[in-house]
Amino acid sequence: MHLYPFVQPLNSDTAGTDWVRIIENGQKNVDGKTLAEILIDILDKFPSYDLLSEEGVAEASHDIEASLSPVATFKELIRPDM
Repeated sequence: MHLYPFVQPLNSDTAGTDWVRIIENGQKNVDGKTLAEILIDILDKFPSYDLLSEEGVAEASHDIEASLSPVATFKELIRPDM
């Protein structure tokens, strides 16, 4: 199992945590990609999202979670040292 670095949004006005731990589950997605490969795909696609609109943020969030959920679990953290 790999633990990937914490992710913190650049500008977060939401209640709750700003930190998420991504925990690899050892599985591959239906295309045979590992978590690391999926993270690269997400980084490649990320600039195409309109993060200035609520719809764009929701689309990005949905796409990222859908991409990662077959190969990882998530744990929201209050502080990065938790």
